[in-house]
Amino acid sequence: MENNIFVDKERITEIFISLEQVDSYQRAIALLNKKILESNREYLFFHVGNDSVDRDVLEAAADFLDKNDVNIVVFPQAEDIETYNEEKEDNVTGLYNIHLEPELKVGTFNFVVRKCENRLFNEELNARCAYLDYFLRAVTEKLFFGYLKMGVQYHEENFFDWFRIQTYEEYENFYKFFLNVLEKKQGSNGYADELTQGIVIKAIDDLLMEGALIPEIFSEEEKKTLRELLGNIIDDIDIIVMKDRNIFDNSHLCYFLSLRSKQVDVLADKNKFGVFYGTEEILSWRTVGFHVNSLKIENGKLRIVGCFRNPASCLMEFVPYIVRNGKMEKAETTASKSSYRGTSQVIANYQDYKLEVPYDENATFTMKALVQGQMFPVKIILHPQIPVNTVRGTYKLVRNGVKYTFTDRKIIIKKLSLKERILEEKWDYQDFRQMYPETFKLRNKIKINKLLGKKVQLYIDKNETPGFKELFEKEAHKGDKIVRYYCSDKEEHVNGKFVLYGSDKHKLLSGIAEKVFTTSPRYNEYSAFDTDEWKYYRDLMESRLVYVCSMNGEFVTDPLFVVGEQNMDEKIILNI
Repeated sequence: MENNIFVDKERITEIFISLEQVDSYQRAIALLNKKILESNREYLFFHVGNDSVDRDVLEAAADFLDKNDVNIVVFPQAEDIETYNEEKEDNVTGLYNIHLEPELKVGTFNFVVRKCENRLFNEELNARCAYLDYFLRAVTEKLFFGYLKMGVQYHEENFFDWFRIQTYEEYENFYKFFLNVLEKKQGSNGYADELTQGIVIKAIDDLLMEGALIPEIFSEEEKKTLRELLGNIIDDIDIIVMKDRNIFDNSHLCYFLSLRSKQVDVLADKNKFGVFYGTEEILSWRTVGFHVNSLKIENGKLRIVGCFRNPASCLMEFVPYIVRNGKMEKAETTASKSSYRGTSQVIANYQDYKLEVPYDENATFTMKALVQGQMFPVKIILHPQIPVNTVRGTYKLVRNGVKYTFTDRKIIIKKLSLKERILEEKWDYQDFRQMYPETFKLRNKIKINKLLGKKVQLYIDKNETPGFKELFEKEAHKGDKIVRYYCSDKEEHVNGKFVLYGSDKHKLLSGIAEKVFTTSPRYNEYSAFDTDEWKYYRDLMESRLVYVCSMNGEFVTDPLFVVGEQNMDEKIILNI
């Protein structure tokens, strides 16, 4: 396999390894050690697969090592040049103290290291642990390490794909390895240096995002052992390091806190509730979030599907209540798929709720939640896909002579008089004509076509799902009065009407179609509008969304897909 790495041959030994060279993880590690010992140069640079590095970064790394008493210089890593955004790199070029910097992102060989014959990969460890062990020793042997913001390593073939942790023995050894690292580096304050802590907890979080920390397939005894090992690891991580350094979001933080053997405190008074460790406030809130994921008006009813969410739900119980026209009752909820938080295991206790009410019934809804014996208000948070008009700074929807208004604390339903309906339409007309003339034209086209009662269906196929085009062509020739369009970002021949994805016609059809068939529940893969445009049209969208997938196209754990699923009205499974 040809590689395109530029290396200063006078100072740096390039150590390249690929799948073609080895047939096992152990042999890969042994080969790395062999090449380290064979090197007669001062610095080492490892890379794998089809990696490439900006031309000047390695030379700059060598210069940095020449001038500073550090063992290692790290630089950014990205999957490809299109995804890399230098502005998002928080760190700047310079020296970093290992006791103050836990946020170093460990990539795959995105560093130049000073050669040391006593610093080799441990061949007794599995490959993943061996790599992290080598990196940790190199970066923490000195008080400081170097970071170069200039240049970036583009990494296409993931070295860690070679050795994903799967068996119980691999899990157990992985956790024991980190527990041993933390105990060996423990200082007078009872903790390892912050950099080591940060790398350990980030590696644990990476494993969580790859799958699960305690897979359900293991026996109860095995799961108990892993839970104890994880608890001991989290005990050895300073909570402040996890809290203040933005290593992961609060839902993951709370989940890790729930694993501790040294339990944190959950407290509430009339003003706030939160998580505490001794006298230290870790997290606190004054409201509980109710995320509205779907809003539909059909069959004479308004249906709102949402989720009561709080990161600390794995640590304390939340009991939601609905207040309708001043009368309060306990909400009937079900376990939410959002509780997976993008992982393969439940790490939170989010609760889904469905509110149904006659669409023309005057009513005001508020929500409350009982937390640790105290009642707290609920903040209503609308998902960006919810069809509301926001032009006047309020969140409202007018349908069939009924106005729905959303504030952060209330849902207000009001049946409008004829005068009020005319006034709402007048405001809508004036606002868009004056402020957004181009938007005004398309909105009017959508409204006129709706009044004409045209029957349109739209089939969107960005993912080229096998069998989808055939489904469209079969439906397109039914001979009924429905006009069907096939939408793709590729100019494809279809036996029927074709429309280019993202075109003006696609936007118009999105507004008037009675059904939109999509091969992806992700908004940005079926919507004609980008995020900036969508807010000016979303109140007009009334299409029923139909998710078309193959036999294995079930929703799994991705929160984006969970929200997408909630917005889908129907589902078709292609038996292919």
